[in-house]
Amino acid sequence: MHYGLRPKAMTEIRKIRRQLIQIVRNIPLATLLLDEPVFIHPSSVLINDLPSFVCYQEVQETNRIFIKDICAIQMDWIVQLNPHLCSFGPIEDDPQPRYDENQDK
Repeated sequence: MHYGLRPKAMTEIRKIRRQLIQIVRNIPLATLLLDEPVFIHPSSVLINDLPSFVCYQEVQETNRIFIKDICAIQMDWIVQLNPHLCSFGPIEDDPQPRYDENQDK
C-alpha cells in the first residue's frame, strides 16, 4: 500500500474507467437535420466528455454515421442564436403525461 492507495483497487478503477469510456463512445446522438442517429468521431477530443449539445461541421458515413469537427455549446446559446428552434409557450396539458412501469418509460 502506497500513500493509502491499494494497487489492486487502482487497477480495478482503470478497468471500470475504460468500460465507461466505451459506453460513452457508443451512445447515439440525435441531430436536427438527420433522421438516423449519429456518433462522435473517435478522433474527436470530445469523445470522452459527451457534452449535452454540440455543433458539428462534417458528417462521415462508414459503418456508422459520425460527426466530425465538433464543439460543445451551451443550451442558452441555442435560445439566443436560434430562437426559432425553441418553444416558449405554456406547457401543454393534453395529452396527459403517463408512465409505464413495464417499459420504464
